[in-house]
Amino acid sequence: MHIAFSHPLWLLALLAGPAALTGLAWLAALIARIAHGMPKRNEDMVLTE
Repeated sequence: MHIAFSHPLWLLALLAGPAALTGLAWLAALIARIAHGMPKRNEDMVLTE
């Protein structure tokens, strides 16, 4: 009974894992897009050095 009960939980975890990763990746892309919109003088200085 315990094994049968844990299978849906594992399926839920397997589905929730990638969903959380894609959500984090989307947030990272959004932050990167906002960062690119800002003046990046510090990044240019680091790159030139």
